[in-house]
Amino acid sequence: MRHDGGLRIRGTAAQIIAISNQIRKLGDLPIGGFAQLDDFELTVADRPSSFNKRIAMPADAWNIRASKFIEVATGWEEFPLDFNDCGYLYPRLATDLGVELVGETKKDGSI
Repeated sequence: MRHDGGLRIRGTAAQIIAISNQIRKLGDLPIGGFAQLDDFELTVADRPSSFNKRIAMPADAWNIRASKFIEVATGWEEFPLDFNDCGYLYPRLATDLGVELVGETKKDGSI
């Protein structure tokens, strides 16, 4: 699902964990390595940047992003969650990638 700041992955906990495990694999790629997600390019770079449909971050940041998304799926983090909201990157990315659980209950009991 697209939103103003970029792309938000919507899915069940199992689906978000599965995509997070794929995102985590970016951490094993060398600088310049990339993967496609929808029409977005996720790239390993020495410093964070984003423009249009390209999100570039260091390998460790991709690993942290995957971990934060898994925290959403397992109930440790509220949703929807956009990575910019975590405060790990400064400056914030112009094009962000986030997650939102669907068909799941929030900690406060709402859907």
